[in-house]
Parts: sequence; C-alpha cells; structure tokens
Amino acid sequence: MTGWWGKAEPIYISAQSCTAVCGGVRNVTFSDIEADAEAGVMIVGNSGTPIDNVLLRDIRLRMRAPDPKLAAAIGGNFDSRWTAPTPGLGMVRHDVPAIYCQSTTGLTIRNIDVSWQTGVPAYSTAALGCKDSSGLVLDGLSESGASRPGPALLLDRAHIARSRNLSLRRSGPARRKDN
Repeated sequence: MTGWWGKAEPIYISAQSCTAVCGGVRNVTFSDIEADAEAGVMIVGNSGTPIDNVLLRDIRLRMRAPDPKLAAAIGGNFDSRWTAPTPGLGMVRHDVPAIYCQSTTGLTIRNIDVSWQTGVPAYSTAALGCKDSSGLVLDGLSESGASRPGPALLLDRAHIARSRNLSLRRSGPARRKDN
C-alpha cells in the first residue's frame, strides 16, 4: 500500500480541533481484538472536541519491533497528520505507549493484555500513558513478554476513577506528571 500515513496503530481515534461547537466522539466500544502492532492504540481528543466513554475490552496487543531502518527514520513519534490543523503540527516527537489517551473522559480498559516482543525500540515505553484525561477505569490490565524499563503507567494530569486486576511487572510506582 502506498501513501500509508500511520505506523501500525491497531486502534486510532482522533478528533480534529474546531472553533465552533463540535460533537466529538463518544460511546465507542472495541472488543475481542488480537493485534500485532509496531505502534500503540491512540485515543486523542482536545478541549474543543472531546472523546468520551470509550471502552477497550478483551484485547490482546502484541507489541513487536518494526524494521530497524523504519524505526530509526520515523519511530518515536505520534502521527496525527490526519487531524492536525497543519501538516507541520501532525508529527509529534513522543514516547509510544501500548495504549495512549489524551483529552478523554471515561475511558475504560477491561481485560487488556500487552505482550512486549524482544527488540522493541526504547521509545516503546509504558503499557498505558494518559494526558489530560479523567474518569479512567482500569479493570484488568496486564503485561507479559520482554521486560521494559521504567513505569508501566505514565500519567500526566490524568486521573484514575477506579482500578483493579492490574498485573504490571515493572519496578516502581506509576510516574505522575500532574501540574
């Protein structure tokens, strides 16, 4: 396929910014999915276009190593050219968690297993990274496979409403960056 703009995100929800009242994205369920992925699940809204009440249920993500040349050329970025206001703002340097949420309300993660393949690049970091999000429900999140350095949860102004059944093999607590 020519012209593919992504890097193998198995699930991708992004809402384009708008100046008028926008409907946003709400009440979406992804369930019973098995995926091999080089990049993580992305669920990204913004203050003008919210993403509310997304359920990720019974999902197995096998995070695999991309071709080393591809990883060196474009790895460690979020590719949001699809919804960015300008193409120049679409590529953002960022560590890549298995699941990333930004500007969400009520994201529920239920029975998710993240398996890390040997050789996954250093920019592939946490099982879950969330920024500017509230009402997170974590009910069954586990990691397996090759060990990863650092915390399994990266939270930046993100608030967990409820958590249980977590099996995260990392040393140390979740890294919080709340300001």
